This record gives sequence, C-alpha cells and structure tokens, in this order.
Amino acid sequence: MLKSLTEQEIKSFLESNSLYSPAVFSPKTQLTKIDTPQLDLLCTKCKIFRPFNSDSPKPVKYPPITPLLSPGHRHPELEFGLTYCSFTCVTCNECQYKFMINVTKNEATLKIEKVGQYPKFKLQRNKYIEKFSGKDIDYYEKAIACEANGYGIAAFAYFRRILESNIETLLEMINDEATATGQPSTVVDALNELKKDSPMSSKIEIANNALPPHLLINGINPLGKLYKVLSEGVHKTPDEQCLELAHQIKDCLQYLLAELSDRKTNRVSYAARLGKL
Repeated sequence: MLKSLTEQEIKSFLESNSLYSPAVFSPKTQLTKIDTPQLDLLCTKCKIFRPFNSDSPKPVKYPPITPLLSPGHRHPELEFGLTYCSFTCVTCNECQYKFMINVTKNEATLKIEKVGQYPKFKLQRNKYIEKFSGKDIDYYEKAIACEANGYGIAAFAYFRRILESNIETLLEMINDEATATGQPSTVVDALNELKKDSPMSSKIEIANNALPPHLLINGINPLGKLYKVLSEGVHKTPDEQCLELAHQIKDCLQYLLAELSDRKTNRVSYAARLGKL
C-alpha cells in the first residue's frame, strides 16, 4: 500500500533522501505545501544540527513561468515539474540548504524526487556499524556513499557483504546478551542453530525465535529481517527496491548493535559500582 504524503513525509524526504532516490505516494494524494515543515539539518557554521526554516512562506516555481515574474514570486504549493526551495538555520541565519524538487504523477503513483541539493549532505556514519564492520570498513564507506547517491543495487551488495562476513560476530553478541540476561534455553538453542549449515529458508524461521524479547521492535524481530534480506538476491530486483533493502539492513544493524553494545557497557559499569558498595 502506498503511503500518503504528509508534512512529516516531506520533512523526512528533504532531510534524508538521496539525489534521484524518489519517494512514491498514492496518486490521490493532495499535495502539501513544501514550506510547512521545519527541517533538522547540520549547520556548517554552528557545527551541530539545528532547526532550519523555509526562507519564504511558499516555494518558487522554477524556471519562472513568464519573464514578468520576479525571482521572488511564490506559489501556494508544491507544483508538478521542477520546484526550487531553500531553508536557513534559525540560529546563525547564515547557513542555507537549497533543493531542487521534481514532482511527477500518473494513474499509479505520485513521485517526488530530489534532483539537486546544495550544499551536499555529509555522509552520516554510524559508530556501531563502523566498529562491527572490522576488516570490511572499506565496504561500509562504499555502502553509505552508494546509498547517499541512490545506487540501490551497489548499496545493497555492500551492506549484504558486511553482514555476511560478520554474522558470526553478531550472533556471538546476541548470545552474550541472552546469557547475561538469563534468557530461556530455547533462545540460546536457536542462536546455536543459526551457526550451523542449513538452508537459508530454515535460518529465517530460526532467526525469528533467536532474539531476546527486549530486543524486538514493536514485536518485530530485526534478526529475522536481516536473515530474510540475506536470502534475497539482486539479479532481478529493481534498483529502488535494492535501495530499500539496503536501508533495512542498515536500520536493523544500527538498532541491534546499539542496543547490544550499550546494554553491555551499562551492565559492566553498574556491576563495577555495585562492587564498590
């Protein structure tokens, strides 16, 4: 089911979508004004993330419809074709981000695509995945570069390679967590089963039972999602779908690694303090 276009969707699209990586919505969607959301972006002057407001109450249609229109002429909503908009840091009032958006629509979909952006976003690295990647750190650099530029097949292949090469490390981390938190033997047994050679279809089912309940996300098992992604090939998968799969790998890994690492750190720190009592 296609999602509806909301203010939050526009905000997320402008903040995180890479160039030429379209957001697809229902064709019946009523377009929302693009100036409405306040963006949270990295200010190059303040050196931290700041709120950014639209420079004007309405975006600019580009190019101007007629020579009589001034460069400051505003239109009431995000129109079809190319639209230019810019946002300025509310703190320093100097740093600006400028976007060129292309909107297309047919009977099946409404598509919004970022076709220009200045300055370009810096690649956002995750410290947990960086550490997890180990000897595959170069693959991680290539993965996020491909993801940022909308190269779905390449991004998926790199993220998948990182996961395949380091899955044993992830399983060991989960096993340590399960042991430390006194999980039922069924969880530990399932983790051990995943280390054995068996069909990927079996591993997906096992993975869905191999995670402590406190590591689930709204009842969804991210480890099961990771194994499902590992089982999917890219030979006939569209580039846009591969990009979405790459996002899934990254999001699941970030969540699991952050939870596992932080819980272990907090557990060790707490035990040390208890020992001093």
